[in-house]
Amino acid sequence: MQRHRHSDTQNYDYGYSKSDTQQFVGEVIGRNEENGLIEIEVKNKFLVDDELELMTPQGCKTFTLTHMESPKGELIRDAKGSGYKVMLSLECEFDLEFGILMRNLDFGETTRHPFAQNQA
Repeated sequence: MQRHRHSDTQNYDYGYSKSDTQQFVGEVIGRNEENGLIEIEVKNKFLVDDELELMTPQGCKTFTLTHMESPKGELIRDAKGSGYKVMLSLECEFDLEFGILMRNLDFGETTRHPFAQNQA
């Protein structure tokens, strides 16, 4: 068995993580008992019409986001980023404890300034 050098397993080219397939966008807080919407603590920006993946220990579900509300019940089109909470409409039988939300990136998009890349 051979040990890998640090440069083989570590990223020294830039000081941030980078992906070209998915971006972590939120943590599941739970399901609102009154309206059935899933409560999300936002970590990175995402939008209505984005393709998302709910990942839980019981399984994963990929879906296109069609409905999102603020905690006050106002319809919104974007989850601004870290520090915000939103409510999503999603039929799901999984236990939501330890659930996370990922955004599937479009071809050529990366997690480094992903929305700036689409503004040309």
